[in-house]
Amino acid sequence: MSKSNETPSAPSGDDRNLVTTDESVAAPDLEENVHQFLEKNRFTIFAVSVVVVLAIFGRYGWQWMQASQITAEREAFASVSTDGERQAFAAEHTGSQLGGVALLQVADNAFAEGRFDDAIAAYDSAQKTLADGVLGSRIRLGRAMAQIQKGDVDGGQSALRDVANDLSAARSVRAEAAYHLASIAAAKSDGDELAKLVTQLNGINPASTWAQRASILQASLPAVAAADSEVSFGTP
Repeated sequence: MSKSNETPSAPSGDDRNLVTTDESVAAPDLEENVHQFLEKNRFTIFAVSVVVVLAIFGRYGWQWMQASQITAEREAFASVSTDGERQAFAAEHTGSQLGGVALLQVADNAFAEGRFDDAIAAYDSAQKTLADGVLGSRIRLGRAMAQIQKGDVDGGQSALRDVANDLSAARSVRAEAAYHLASIAAAKSDGDELAKLVTQLNGINPASTWAQRASILQASLPAVAAADSEVSFGTP
């Protein structure tokens, strides 16, 4: 009898023929998995992509819009020339820095024209916007001087002292406030108070014009005592 050419079968219970080294079976195809994931989640991915794009354009669009508004506001501010126009500009740009500056200009003009009630009202309006900025102490100075010119000398002096003693205020503003206090002291022939204020001015900025003028007041005190005690201020 001839022998069979068939390959001998594995013994019963031998699972070795079930083991394979085919990588396609050992590890799922990555490309196919990615494709299936994209197909399954393409709507979600599209939606997320749209949101991201819109966020990017929204951010830069907002920045562009703000820059355009600032430019337009500056151009509008540069075009005003009367107090009426400045007040209208401030009303249209309530809360903006330039709106506050417009009101400060209105206040200074009212002060120069001797309309001290109007000046105080305009200073108060400007202060609402500029209180925390570099012009905050400058507004307080102008308001204090308007109080004095209006006749509220005690209230104005108290406000001037607050400005002169405010270490957060600009040195130039502090020095001017101290000088006006020195002028009042000289007009009252109060040599002791004048000496204190001259010392304070030298501590703030001895090279300033205000310190020098106060020293001149101190040196000429006898002549000042004989003069009219009325104190007059220019526009702050």
